[in-house]
Amino acid sequence: MISKKTFIKRVGDECKQNDVAFILEPVSYSAEGLDAKGKEFARKKPVIVSYFMEEFSKPEYGIDLLKVEVPVSIFHIEGHAQYDNYDPVFSREEAAGYYRSCSEKSSLPFIYLSGGVTNEQFIDTLYFAKEAGATFNGCLCGRAIWKEGVETFASYGDEAFYEWLRKKGLENLNNVIKAVNETATPWQ
Repeated sequence: MISKKTFIKRVGDECKQNDVAFILEPVSYSAEGLDAKGKEFARKKPVIVSYFMEEFSKPEYGIDLLKVEVPVSIFHIEGHAQYDNYDPVFSREEAAGYYRSCSEKSSLPFIYLSGGVTNEQFIDTLYFAKEAGATFNGCLCGRAIWKEGVETFASYGDEAFYEWLRKKGLENLNNVIKAVNETATPWQ
């Protein structure tokens, strides 16, 4: 059985040989079975994300772009009590330090994943990351755009969902585009 790192190196080699971009999305999880959205795991997550940023920036992996989780979810940062899932773990200063230090660990371009938060939370996250000094290069989000529409689809059917997508879904997408344009750092 090969290790995960050996496997990633092999994929990197094959991507180079075939002139294909290698985008890696390392996902943090708890070996102890902690809740991924809970306080206990939130305390560990910045170290895990920092490790990913540093380790997978090494040239031997052949990675072109990292897709990473944010080191601290917005609802775990003091001062964001407007969210129903507000459960502060870190002060603004502590969280900003994690965003900044994780960013500094990567020599590769990287983008943030929305991680299943709401549209408003993800947009707040992008602005927080910029204010913290993180130099992320964009984002990849799905649920932050369409997640709210699932209830519409389940309750009212596909036509109502299509209407939701044309209005609220498009509004959500445009909000993320605006936030990325105002917060992301172009890759040099």
